[in-house]
Amino acid sequence: MLPYFFIIYRDIELSADFSLIYFLLTLLFFALIDIVFRLLYRKAKKKRDFLIFNFIYTCFFVFFYSSFFPLQFAIVKSRFIIALYFLIVYLFLAFFKKAYPFINRLAIILCVIIFINQTYKTHQNKTLVNKTIKRKILVSSQSDKPIILIIMDEYASPVQLKKNGMPVCCPDLLNYLGSTNWITNPTSYSFETNTIHSISSIYNYNLVQNEGYSGESDENIATNLKKAQVIRDLYKKKILFKNYSFFSLGNNSYYRYIYALPTNFIELFLCNSMYLIIKLSAKSPVLHNLTPYSTEDYNNDVYQKINEILNQPGRPRQFVYLHLLMPHWPFKFADEINLNENSEQNYYKYWLFTNNKIIEALRKAKDLSDYRIIISGDHGYRGDKKIDPHQTITAFYGFNKADISQLQSVQDIGILIERSFK
Repeated sequence: MLPYFFIIYRDIELSADFSLIYFLLTLLFFALIDIVFRLLYRKAKKKRDFLIFNFIYTCFFVFFYSSFFPLQFAIVKSRFIIALYFLIVYLFLAFFKKAYPFINRLAIILCVIIFINQTYKTHQNKTLVNKTIKRKILVSSQSDKPIILIIMDEYASPVQLKKNGMPVCCPDLLNYLGSTNWITNPTSYSFETNTIHSISSIYNYNLVQNEGYSGESDENIATNLKKAQVIRDLYKKKILFKNYSFFSLGNNSYYRYIYALPTNFIELFLCNSMYLIIKLSAKSPVLHNLTPYSTEDYNNDVYQKINEILNQPGRPRQFVYLHLLMPHWPFKFADEINLNENSEQNYYKYWLFTNNKIIEALRKAKDLSDYRIIISGDHGYRGDKKIDPHQTITAFYGFNKADISQLQSVQDIGILIERSFK
């Protein structure tokens, strides 16, 4: 099973800190595992003992996330692959005496096919953004008041929805905000239609100014998220940062682990093994239930945090980031809404539900005057070609209108946040 390594080679090569030393060390590690496995196999008195060793070996080294497998969900993939693998192994052990060499050759052929497939895939050059270009935005109104940023994931512009024949009425979030002294923009532009790219750009002074940034690999984008120059500059101003998202920003770890965003060679290597499944299942003590921490639980937790924070006195010199995976699929929130089909009509219903939840949280808040608040989408809806995914919304409370007018896109929000503190 040594050739398994080459299944993930293309991804590993694109890792932010890939080097020949890491390559050779990992190769050595695989060789040692393979030797141990062969020794255990030779000492196994019964074929069922071999199956136990094979299970351990398979659990760690099966490539769960390869595009070679057509199944949509990782959890289904893992169970399907393990079951299929055991079935094949059992059949060969039952009917052939020299099954092990044959299985090994079969695995080699499979690995080579996948390796060749990945080798010829189009991929971007691994170019990290080493220099941050700060756009010139002059902020006239600076203070110590805390800032709250609430991101609503994949939130479509109401203008775009209306153009597509959807009757945007109550609850209309922007109408409500506009009536309560917020400055709103129903057609804010996002250069990025990918959440990771959009957020990493926000926290690095709008990285879309760098040519080719939209095509950067997820590994490099995750590295830029970890860099988060905006957060580093806030630290220099002695601003406290609280992170309620599924991203690691600066030295702040994610609030909840939802997606695999490897930032280095070791993490990327482990994310192609059973390690990721176990890590995602950490919330449940029952390991055989391989269900990741759901977006439903995540959204409920973050929404509760929004209510909690808005009903507390604002702490000076603090920045709070809350990221709701709403109205992003899946369209489910606690026992209040559950729409199974990922369709445009269901998205619209969940979009209206998201509006209602935000309005509800703002109405329950005791006194918003303690805060400066930004509500924004990271990008628009991507599920319909008629709807522009670059169009979303922004809304600002407690900010100067002249300062906001200088923003050209959602990705400029990080500049505004950093420069709004003294």
